[in-house]
Amino acid sequence: MIYKNGTYCTTNFDVSNHYEGEIFRIEKLRIDKVWAAIYFDGESKKYYLKRFKFEINSNLTNNFISESEGSFFVTITDTVGSQAIIEFGGKHKERANEIVVVDDFISEKGWKAKGKRLTSYEVEQITLIEPPVLEEDEIEDIEDIENIADSEVSETDESQIPDDMPPDDEPTLF
Repeated sequence: MIYKNGTYCTTNFDVSNHYEGEIFRIEKLRIDKVWAAIYFDGESKKYYLKRFKFEINSNLTNNFISESEGSFFVTITDTVGSQAIIEFGGKHKERANEIVVVDDFISEKGWKAKGKRLTSYEVEQITLIEPPVLEEDEIEDIEDIENIADSEVSETDESQIPDDMPPDDEPTLF
């Protein structure tokens, strides 16, 4: 369970469980899933992006963002290919928006890691854009197209092969 204050906890499936606070997202924990979180660090006054996996800590609430005063959670995603759009503010408001590809910006670290600073400029807003989720039949269509392309590449036009080329079953030294 992920809370809007930048904490998470893991629990069992007991129907008597009671949860306090504003829940951002609740789902079954998959320890292999990589998450990307954006937050504001109150100490440095900068926005950070981090990629990590949640760990099982039964019934304990854990901060995955900075505990410094003034820190706050912006958003989190588990979607591969997400992008963050940074809109600048203050004296930098004329600066063009910056697009950050989340997966390329920082490698996966532990959930306690600080992350990587998104920008040193003053920020007005950060918006997370997730790529569209493909339906099952759309995925099959893409796989069919890839299979056709692969088969076309593997077929060779034998008229293009020189006459002095040895047959496939003879060893060749280069």
